[in-house]
Amino acid sequence: MKRRRQEVREAGSLRRRPRLMQISELPRWIVKDDAEVERLTWEEESEKIFGRGSRVRKDVVYCEHLTERQWLKAIEDGRLEEVEEKQKVRKTAKKRKHDTGDEIDSPKVKKKRGRPPSVKLAPNPPELTKQMKKLVKFVVRYVDDSTSRNLAEIFMVLPTRKELPDYYQIIKHPVDIRKIRERINSHKYRSFDDLEEDFTLMCKNAQTYNIEGSIIYEDSIKLQVIILSIRNSRVLRLKCHR
Repeated sequence: MKRRRQEVREAGSLRRRPRLMQISELPRWIVKDDAEVERLTWEEESEKIFGRGSRVRKDVVYCEHLTERQWLKAIEDGRLEEVEEKQKVRKTAKKRKHDTGDEIDSPKVKKKRGRPPSVKLAPNPPELTKQMKKLVKFVVRYVDDSTSRNLAEIFMVLPTRKELPDYYQIIKHPVDIRKIRERINSHKYRSFDDLEEDFTLMCKNAQTYNIEGSIIYEDSIKLQVIILSIRNSRVLRLKCHR
């Protein structure tokens, strides 16, 4: 009732005002035609995508002295001006040096990739190399009297990593007779002690990997004893002259 009396005083009549908002009371942008609203929306979106025309000022990035990676790194560190200035000074100095002829062109040497070249050792005395080969020959041909088997046959070439991967996980310094022969030919052994050390390592590897009491374990012990005995006897010379 209070609201109605207020409306009557304002309107000057008993006609009641509708309780809902009328179209005349709405903002202008709401009562626009749908086609006009769609047109205005499209213009706004196209302006965002294509810009407002050729008269719009374009932002310029002054980074001609930097690569894209250098520029991004400088932006992240907050040192763009400092880095760009250093690069500019460096390029200017390089260009000035080139123009004055101070820089002499030198042939570029290509760096080889992969392992470094192996150092060639001075050859051993021929007699020492000959005696080492005789020792290996005697070991390779040795046949056990009790079993009539060639003891060195299993030690000639190790299985590959693909064939026996766990061997190379357990044994850190694998060696076989083929590798020993290669080292003799490349003069890696400077004395009989070096040669004996590799033979001992080969036998120790077999004893480490194989079960005690197995055939290869027992053969490695026999070979180790034979190699040690050869050093202190003339059996090598006697057998090799047969």
